[in-house]
Parts: sequence; structure tokens; C-alpha cells
Amino acid sequence: MLSIGESKSSFINQSESAEHGRLIKLTKNAALKYFMNFASQNFRELTASL
Repeated sequence: MLSIGESKSSFINQSESAEHGRLIKLTKNAALKYFMNFASQNFRELTASL
């Protein structure tokens, strides 16, 4: 049986880790978009030079 203090702190930890996961997901998506942009630009330049 959890005391009120324990359940409160575990709830806070859960919400913080959820926020952290959301940040990681956003960062990954942004990095992926940037990389895909970069790769497609380079690919176009490469195919244009061939």
C-alpha cells in the first residue's frame, strides 16, 4: 500500500518522463526532417551532375 506522498511523487515522475519522451520524439522528428531535406538536396545535385 502506497502512502499519499509516495504516490504523489511517482505520479510527478511519470508525467516528467512523459514530457521527456515527447521532447525526444520532437527532436528525433526534427532531425529526421532535416536529414531527409539534406539528403534529397544532395541527391538532386548528384543526379544533376551526372
